[in-house]
Amino acid sequence: MMERILKKENPRLFDLAFSFIQDSLAKELPWLDHILPCAERLVKHINGKRIYTPNIYVGANEYEQILPDADGIGNYSFFVLSEPQETSHDVGGMVKVRCPFSLIVWLDIRTVDVEDIRDRESVKLAILRALKRTWMRHGSFTVSEIYERAENVFKGFSTDEIDNQYLMQPYCGFRFAGKIEIEEDCEL
Repeated sequence: MMERILKKENPRLFDLAFSFIQDSLAKELPWLDHILPCAERLVKHINGKRIYTPNIYVGANEYEQILPDADGIGNYSFFVLSEPQETSHDVGGMVKVRCPFSLIVWLDIRTVDVEDIRDRESVKLAILRALKRTWMRHGSFTVSEIYERAENVFKGFSTDEIDNQYLMQPYCGFRFAGKIEIEEDCEL
């Protein structure tokens, strides 16, 4: 059984930044069953076709797939880092690293109660409020785009293998895309 908040051990750089966002999501969105760290994109070859899936490392060289039809995963969120990662160095040993990122949230709208309302726009607003209330040490982030169609929410991953029922009402998902920047003292 996966923990509600799964964080990387000894997080650094973006993993540390994501841990602050995870804390805010956990506090503000009690209906999220699992708040996961940054996913890794794994590739499988099935019938000569490449299938890309989001996966979370769970230890002992094991990964757990986190597509919407994964057994018992419930309502969940995870992060995706995009490329390139840009860096700049300041006098005094501070380095800044920034790149595009996304927060992906997938849920069954029937299990979500936001201010006694169960609809997509209320859920979207609740997530935006949780993101706005995030305090982040040594970094910042902005969200500039929101995607709702399954092919955009899971962009970069193969959705052909997902049972269609998980890609339509009462299930829904969001991809909150933007930029994240971290600042770290490299002189330590």
